[in-house]
Amino acid sequence: MHVLYLDCISNRACPVSRIFQPSPVLIGDHLYILVKKQVLCVNAKTGKETWAQDGLVTSSPDKGFASFLGMGDKLLLLNDAGELILFKADPAAYGEISRIQACGKNWCHPAYADGKLLLRDAKNLICLDLMGK
Repeated sequence: MHVLYLDCISNRACPVSRIFQPSPVLIGDHLYILVKKQVLCVNAKTGKETWAQDGLVTSSPDKGFASFLGMGDKLLLLNDAGELILFKADPAAYGEISRIQACGKNWCHPAYADGKLLLRDAKNLICLDLMGK
């Protein structure tokens, strides 16, 4: 098990110290996190932000929500409006690959197993086959 300690956690200038929810995802040396309404890529060793992307969540900054799943060299983000967004885990720049409307408004943490993504909104439990079998 690899344990990561960031010296910047107690420093309010460090983006990682401002995480409300959800949990960040670590891919390589970079954390991908949601802070207010921005998705950030942060160098996990230095705490320095490498990029920020607006427009991926719809709620107000105090209620913004998105959940992340690391998928190799990509990330899957489910936002509060039910959009499923696939983007590159690239510390140099945000690079969206695709986006679909997967469900209604939610604060869901989806589960992924055997190529299937399970998620829910207020009315439905949904299973998406991401492998297309």
